[in-house]
Amino acid sequence: MCKVSIIVPMYNIDTYIEQCILSCLNQTLKDIEIILVNDGSPDSCFQIAKNYAQKDSRIVLLNQPNSGVSVARNYGLEKSHGEWILFLDGDDWLDKKAVETMYYFAVDKKCDILITSFYDEFKGKRIQDRFFNENYIEFNKNNKLDLMKSSIVCSKISNKKAKANVGVPWAKLYNKKYLIENKCTFQPGLKRMQDMIFNLWAFYPSNLVLYVDIPLYHYRLQHESATNKYTFDFDITAKKILNEIQIFICKNKLWNELHLVYSAKAVSLFIEIIRLQYVPKGAKKQLICKLNELTSTYKMLPFKNNFCFHIMPLLNKKEKIINIFLTMHLLPVAYFLCYLASKKKEFILYTRKGKNNAKKI
Repeated sequence: MCKVSIIVPMYNIDTYIEQCILSCLNQTLKDIEIILVNDGSPDSCFQIAKNYAQKDSRIVLLNQPNSGVSVARNYGLEKSHGEWILFLDGDDWLDKKAVETMYYFAVDKKCDILITSFYDEFKGKRIQDRFFNENYIEFNKNNKLDLMKSSIVCSKISNKKAKANVGVPWAKLYNKKYLIENKCTFQPGLKRMQDMIFNLWAFYPSNLVLYVDIPLYHYRLQHESATNKYTFDFDITAKKILNEIQIFICKNKLWNELHLVYSAKAVSLFIEIIRLQYVPKGAKKQLICKLNELTSTYKMLPFKNNFCFHIMPLLNKKEKIINIFLTMHLLPVAYFLCYLASKKKEFILYTRKGKNNAKKI
């Protein structure tokens, strides 16, 4: 038994994994274990991890066939011996005092889950970021619905400028006994937003979830992440996500409280279908075919009847604009706006690249 188990899934991150491992080994709290789960990575992740495991007995190296990040995290959780669990992505890293600060804060406050703020890291630039607008929040039975809403969409208490939603599993410390008692695991069947579903089930039964605005986690931003790539079947993934949200809402009898949140998520995911499945260069179909397929999806459950003006406060600025046209049944206009946004982003990235590569004369 140790105080904290740090669980790190590894897949195609050999460029970053060493920094991640070193940030764990250098923690001021020494009574920890570092569980590195190699998810069948084809690069040198496993060898790098093996070299460090031979030098420090606190490292537990696990190996599995490529099965996805959910299975990797579940495997690490199953093999963990810590009183508390911290999930760390292999391309991110921790502040030196992160684990010690989180552990003693959580123990002192007797919470089930502790949430902290974080740093955005991009091309050598560091910006402090946070999930909520407040510096300190105690989520209990009186206000836990605010946390549920913030896990699914940007609620009134969310920091709408944040680069990540509180539904992510990192920048959090979970009481392991609490997770086991509530049978909290990641769902292997979901390719996206499995973190959010995990946290909905983890947050809701809790007597106390604490948020404190202390940045201890370094979140590496990358343009070529899974959330930005062409995905030919994202509509299937989106339907699965909405189905899992609906199961959570219905089993806990929260439909009256969360039905608008569900509708907002449905609209947000429909916009993601346009952005990831029909706008990118990889989408080779003719425009008329794209619009016909989108129209069919638009008229079917779980998206049908969710486009409305009541959900506007739960959408971000871009989603609000696109939702206006979706609510007015002007799907081609919504598609065109997504297309323009994509081209604008490509232009910005191109000009930045050109600026970075410019030679001094």
